[in-house]
Amino acid sequence: MDPYVSFWGYYSRWNGGLLSIFAYIFLYYAFVSNFWNNSEENSKLKGFLNQIPIGKTIVLRSLLVSLISGFLVILWSIPSHFGYDPTCFMFRGTLDVACWTNDFQPRIRIFGPLGQPDWLAGYLGILIPIAGAFLISELRKKKEILNPFLIFYSSCFVLFYVALLYTGSRSGIISGIISIIILFLGYAVLNRKNLNFLKNKFAAIFIVTMIVSTFFAGIRLPVLEKFSLAEFQKIISKNELTPLSQTPTKPEESLAAVEGGSNSLHIRLVVWEGAIAAWKANPIIGTGVETFAFAYYQYRPIEHNKLSEWNFLYNKAHNEYLNYLTTTGLFGLLSYLSFLGLFLIIAILNLADLKIKLLKPLRSEDYDRKDPLLIALLSSFLSIVIINFFGFSVVILNIYLLLIPAFVLIYFGFIKTKTASLEVKNDNVSYGQWAGISLLGIAGLFMIWILLSYWRADTKYALGYNYNRVQEYQTAYPLLHDAIKIRPEPVYLDEMAVNDAFIAASIAAQNATESAQIAQTLVTEYLCP
Repeated sequence: MDPYVSFWGYYSRWNGGLLSIFAYIFLYYAFVSNFWNNSEENSKLKGFLNQIPIGKTIVLRSLLVSLISGFLVILWSIPSHFGYDPTCFMFRGTLDVACWTNDFQPRIRIFGPLGQPDWLAGYLGILIPIAGAFLISELRKKKEILNPFLIFYSSCFVLFYVALLYTGSRSGIISGIISIIILFLGYAVLNRKNLNFLKNKFAAIFIVTMIVSTFFAGIRLPVLEKFSLAEFQKIISKNELTPLSQTPTKPEESLAAVEGGSNSLHIRLVVWEGAIAAWKANPIIGTGVETFAFAYYQYRPIEHNKLSEWNFLYNKAHNEYLNYLTTTGLFGLLSYLSFLGLFLIIAILNLADLKIKLLKPLRSEDYDRKDPLLIALLSSFLSIVIINFFGFSVVILNIYLLLIPAFVLIYFGFIKTKTASLEVKNDNVSYGQWAGISLLGIAGLFMIWILLSYWRADTKYALGYNYNRVQEYQTAYPLLHDAIKIRPEPVYLDEMAVNDAFIAASIAAQNATESAQIAQTLVTEYLCP
């Protein structure tokens, strides 16, 4: 439908276009191609910072960096729930939430640097099991409660969980809770004969902390929402009402009424119906990568016009699987499901220690059943699979969707490299090598130039967009046209069309006024005595 969008991706999404898929594949192969085997011989070799990148080490360090990054994100996000948003302080110099519109109030649902509650919830659903695995590993070491690593991992787990509840994302909370259950229940079943670490005093303190956190933060799910401090406060306030007040009171509005709009599930069902209709028209290869925004409006159900979001532009199906089905057809969806299914088979096969002869190549001999990391990564992966059913993937989710299988394959020895020596050769660089270096350099400079061009175009578009909103159409005109000359983004073209329409209407009105003045002059001069 639109080759430009299919290649570059939909504006502001940075995910889903053909170029982004190539980038993810490149990241995957770059990761799995730059490590050494988990052998004792290699562990003695020295390299950068006195340690070469051994498989297990590089995975553990990558996951630790993920936890640290997530911890910083949460420290930025949670204060906004209490009315203190660092983002507003950075851009406006006031530590409050006044910089956000009524449609995006972090005091109701936090979103942090990720920009949307569901995206933050999906990100946290990945990190919570990983933090849990590191926490279990520390508990097994039977160290003191004041162990800094134990405190850090437990803090990550609790804060990630609390932030997940503060997002108010039902799909994110469900997937997060399921991943937590899979992690701890699965580990308990696999290690039921060796759970002495649970007798640790810290484990008891941790469990109590989780229960208290749930009570104070509340769970935005119909079944569990009543077991929260907010609900108890409502009950107490109702009991304190005096019977003398007989004046009818307005019934308390539900959360859906306060937030306004149609039920989110009903909206999704309508959008899914349109997605299936678009797929039926293009069943094999779909409408084209990232073209849902173009395809949906050709098959949009009439029920969509009755929704509160009737005028919203839906560029995603709000179901990753239906999105693949619509835009890439059966070929794309089956390829995607095959990737998910293969990893799940590998993980479950090794977790359950199933010795099936046909699937022997998928089993690892290096797997330690006491290591909680595999089940944690499986839980994180399932969290992505679940939340993608109710939403759509973004950059951070897709990165982990591809890197989690890489972590598992490397950590448990499925991917092996040949043992190499660290001999330093003083050979001169050949002409062929110089040619390769030059090509890489030129390619890198070209990509930087594309990025700068994108920034220039987007800056001009943003200025033109803002000038349009204050009716400065003449000022916005050259900015929008310059942006389109640099990058012909569809959203730029839409804004330019609006600008051109207003300018044309203004010129027409001006011409009509001048014509009326000339006519009046003629009447006065020739018809009036």
